Amino acid sequence: MLGMLDVGDKLYKYELVDRIGGGNFGQVWVAKDHTLDKNVAVKILDDTNEPVFKHLQEAKYGHCVTHQNVVHVHYADVIEHNGLNLVVIAMDLHPGSVEDELNSAHYVEIKRATKIIIDVLKGLEYLHEKDIFHNDIKPSNIIISNTKSALLTDYGISIQTKNLQPIQSPNSYRLHAAPETLITQNISVQTDIYQLGLTFYRIINGIGNIKDIRAKLGEDEFNQSKITGDLLTHSEFLPFVPSNLKKIVLKASHVDPKQRYQTALEMRKDLEKISLFGFWTINSTGEEVGHLNNNIYTYQQIKKNGYFEFVPLKTSANGRTTKMQSRIVKCRDLNKLEKTKSKFMQDVVLGNI
Repeated sequence: MLGMLDVGDKLYKYELVDRIGGGNFGQVWVAKDHTLDKNVAVKILDDTNEPVFKHLQEAKYGHCVTHQNVVHVHYADVIEHNGLNLVVIAMDLHPGSVEDELNSAHYVEIKRATKIIIDVLKGLEYLHEKDIFHNDIKPSNIIISNTKSALLTDYGISIQTKNLQPIQSPNSYRLHAAPETLITQNISVQTDIYQLGLTFYRIINGIGNIKDIRAKLGEDEFNQSKITGDLLTHSEFLPFVPSNLKKIVLKASHVDPKQRYQTALEMRKDLEKISLFGFWTINSTGEEVGHLNNNIYTYQQIKKNGYFEFVPLKTSANGRTTKMQSRIVKCRDLNKLEKTKSKFMQDVVLGNI
């Protein structure tokens, strides 16, 4: 039904300018608010999948929250358009999303990703203070403000419960559903933490990784891997991710809710203790490139005469490239080569060069 919407359509005081998102839940548009003479984001839904009162409940949650790391809903109403009753939810318009910051390997550089997750944890702390479980934490529900702060958005399947008591939810984002949600349909503080753990993993390792695992295993085996705690291990991370960050992601996504972070604040405090000085990304030729201070780091892996040689390179601010002689390693074992590479990359991230 919503496919009939088009640029220039007017819904009450909102004129549709550009569609910026959508799916089974509805559509998100940039719209001109003619009363205030400003652009806003509007989410438009009909009663195809949920009754109108459920959509308005989403707007109520969004309207009662006011925090720099969660999106605030300003207005909601039911509007008749071309014979349909549409729910229009108007929110602040923010210019970007986490997905806009992905590099060509589909991850966000690790310093920036960590800052984004810290911002999201602040927003999640606030929602939990309001007794709201977000229940839909994923990269596409993290948007970026003009000041580069990250905000949680979309309260479509959020639930409010007295004193944050666990409650059954008829809906969940199945890719990020916690093991206990798969079994009991219950959601809690710990299921929000689990969803955030998988979100963090995806934005530092490749946003499509979890989906690729599900596609490879199939839905049933994928869910079983969550229930048995086999979905993520230390070996499932890109080589530059330091062990202290791995521990945080793995604790947040632990199969046992009691072994996870018990609050968003607890997880945030652990993240804020970590000092990251450099990062790795992908250049225009597909080469991994490290950045630390004003220096650029690359490496060569050479195979000759039955052994491997790992050769780190440093390019200084003046453009001069030199081999880092003290870090050159020769070995016959491919596993040792990979460990050497990982150690070098992590040293750049941690500033240990």
